[in-house]
Amino acid sequence: MTTYDKKHGRWQSRKGNVDNNYYEFEFEFLQWVQTDVDAADIERALAIGLEKLFSYARCGNVAATVVPLSAPWGVFGYLENGKIQQRFSVFLWIVPEVNNPPEPTDPTVTLQTGPHLWYYIRIFDTKVDEQETEERVIQLLKDLGQDNRPFNSTFFAVTYFTTHGLMSMGFMKTG
Repeated sequence: MTTYDKKHGRWQSRKGNVDNNYYEFEFEFLQWVQTDVDAADIERALAIGLEKLFSYARCGNVAATVVPLSAPWGVFGYLENGKIQQRFSVFLWIVPEVNNPPEPTDPTVTLQTGPHLWYYIRIFDTKVDEQETEERVIQLLKDLGQDNRPFNSTFFAVTYFTTHGLMSMGFMKTG
């Protein structure tokens, strides 16, 4: 099992399950900035959403100050009948040292905090195109279903750690 250590701002591995090339992954309390985007695909959603989020970080907030953000960035996406829908929530993490981030001035940008959650994730370290990213999401969906894993099959996350291809994708564990 891998967790994000908020105090030290880094990922930590702990004993966990690895099955069928995916992990059970524990997310602890985090804070991020997010915006909802309607777009044809993940790539376009990221382009639109990240621009808004970078604007927030570059003084587009009520304090008119710089808000430090950190990798990973990514999207929450939605599935219907096994197909990725054209609506996404794009996010960027706020560094753990920021205790009270200022509110955004753009009403479409929101601050979020997350509770302790478990995901089934698959990690990749090669850069792929939009179609391959979507195929990977669908394959993980199928693998979890075949393994009878309890998970939310209508909601997924894709996170990017570098522009060179280090990414993960996952579905929230239920039950």
